[in-house]
Amino acid sequence: MAQQTTVLFEHRHTHDQAFLRSFYWHSLTLSPSYMLLWAGLFAVGMVLAVQSIREGAKGTGLLCGVAALVCLLRGFLAGWIRLQREYKTMAKEYGKDGWESVMRFGENIEMLDDDRTTAEVEWSDCRKLEDQGSWLRLEFRDGLGALFLRKADFSKGTAAEFCAWLAQEHPEITQSVKR
Repeated sequence: MAQQTTVLFEHRHTHDQAFLRSFYWHSLTLSPSYMLLWAGLFAVGMVLAVQSIREGAKGTGLLCGVAALVCLLRGFLAGWIRLQREYKTMAKEYGKDGWESVMRFGENIEMLDDDRTTAEVEWSDCRKLEDQGSWLRLEFRDGLGALFLRKADFSKGTAAEFCAWLAQEHPEITQSVKR
């Protein structure tokens, strides 16, 4: 991989359980309708379970209770379990429970985990920058994913300066940034 010559902005965080929780809660807040749907299905299932058991239909009540738990698992816990599994795989690879993740922005984007370069992304692979409150989301083209940046974790420059610089230097990247 080519070495980046000039680093204009840098984003650092410790990738640990606290960061994972922060990211997961942030991702849940992005789709309140998703949360309402699964919480509503869970609540309806539990109400039907209790009502069925009170009416003497224990089998139906048990079935409704299981369906409610499936809604809870699918709606909230499945994402957390997936994140935990990915985290544990990386923790095993690094041999520790937390590691430093660094994103350097300049002529390109260089990503480092535990002082190892893990990826390098060209600006032409970026599609959109979205302001999500206390986070920024830099979306890549062609379904390559996204980079989530907590605004408070910029160690060189600020999130606002980064957004302004990106708008000036890369106007082809769509921005939905609160100013």
